[in-house]
Amino acid sequence: MKPEETLDVLKRMRIALVTARVDGIRVLEPLNIAIAATEKQVPKKPRYYMDMYNHERPGCPECPRNEILYAGQKYCSVCGTKIDWSDPKHD
Repeated sequence: MKPEETLDVLKRMRIALVTARVDGIRVLEPLNIAIAATEKQVPKKPRYYMDMYNHERPGCPECPRNEILYAGQKYCSVCGTKIDWSDPKHD
């Protein structure tokens, strides 16, 4: 199963199990953690920005600060988001 499919199933489970409990523990919090972890496995294209020297730099699409990515880097070193480098413009 691809991460995108897993994410879809987890989100539907979260809706269905919003009030469910297992051994007295609500399942919503563990589901939210699983969803957040799975979202990081769905590849996202880098966000490009201009640095102070007016050079275009690839940055993490999820980090609030412009975390610089290096060509071929598979995951952001700060947040763990998987990076999709398939954009031919920046190969």
